[in-house]
Amino acid sequence: MSQDLITRYRRSYRLHFDNADVEDRYRNRELKPGGDTNLVTFGSLAILALTFAFLEFRAFGHDVSIPMYAYLGAAVFALLNLVLGQLGVLGHLLQLRLLVAAILAFAGVIAAVYLQKYSAYHALEFALMALWLGSIQMLRTSLIFVINAIIAALFVAAMYATDISAFWLTLISITLGVVVILASGIGYLAERNARLIYLQQQVSGSIANRQELWAFTLID
Repeated sequence: MSQDLITRYRRSYRLHFDNADVEDRYRNRELKPGGDTNLVTFGSLAILALTFAFLEFRAFGHDVSIPMYAYLGAAVFALLNLVLGQLGVLGHLLQLRLLVAAILAFAGVIAAVYLQKYSAYHALEFALMALWLGSIQMLRTSLIFVINAIIAALFVAAMYATDISAFWLTLISITLGVVVILASGIGYLAERNARLIYLQQQVSGSIANRQELWAFTLID
């Protein structure tokens, strides 16, 4: 692998590598993340979900507790995955487990909007979840966009079902659209950066192997 591959990738706007073999090796490596990735991903989600659950408890938990329990469920599921992942018990289907935890947390947001009527902190909760999903570098950018767009549409639909005014419905729809685009942009930049680091590691390893081979050749 040569430095020219890195140069060509930097000049393009595509996420995928032109070389199919390099792309396959990268995807296979991404499906086997290390313990640090597991810790940051599920740890940050657990903190978010527990914070949202506390806010729900303080605001509406005694009257409408379903969103609070959804957040608690997401937090418990994230912590369980975090602990078992660090122990090496769970080493497969990481992306699926991540999606389940994220869906539980997003379900809390949608339930809160529908059951309690829209409040400003509901949009903040959605924004933090969407930005978290875009920054964890565990899912493809296209999938991040699709998930956030679907949740944003459900968010607006839940608002519409509560007979909120057209002004607020339009304003929040635009705001959520901006959040979805921003989260996708973060995901794009994070994936591009991860791919560049991977290429640089491969090039450095290739150079080191060639130098080692050259040294052995001189010795012979």
